[in-house]
Amino acid sequence: MNFQRINRPAWVFYLDVDREIELSNNCGKWMYFFDSSSESASFVERICEQIVKDGVAIESKHSSRDATQIQGSGVCCFYCDGSNIEAHKKIIKFLLENNMIKRTKSGKLTNVSFKYDEQTRNKQYGDEFKPKIQLSHFINLKTGEWLDNITLPT
Repeated sequence: MNFQRINRPAWVFYLDVDREIELSNNCGKWMYFFDSSSESASFVERICEQIVKDGVAIESKHSSRDATQIQGSGVCCFYCDGSNIEAHKKIIKFLLENNMIKRTKSGKLTNVSFKYDEQTRNKQYGDEFKPKIQLSHFINLKTGEWLDNITLPT
């Protein structure tokens, strides 16, 4: 593995340079939002490095500490090819194992969304963002069990 960490003013990137070619025009990310505490910053730094070094994601990034302090919160992004079901499953499993998908008061998993880079480039945020892939395509949100015969919308 050719691992790299790249620090920029707003983002910190973690890359498996040898696998970057696997990310196509169909690339997107699962996201995790966090607060501006130093504990959260340390957690996301460790998680973003680990998910790439463990081969779960090809690339990850998180808001820099400076950007998080200015904004009051930050986001982590975990990248994969949007059409690769196994890649999605690996990332989702990692997120679940690290308690990064919140539950509702009733215990149901939050139906987090996968966002294609094309949607980000087209400035689809907030109400403008219409997810094509969500956790419910993979997991029963009430039981937390994996679904059989997973198919992704086209």
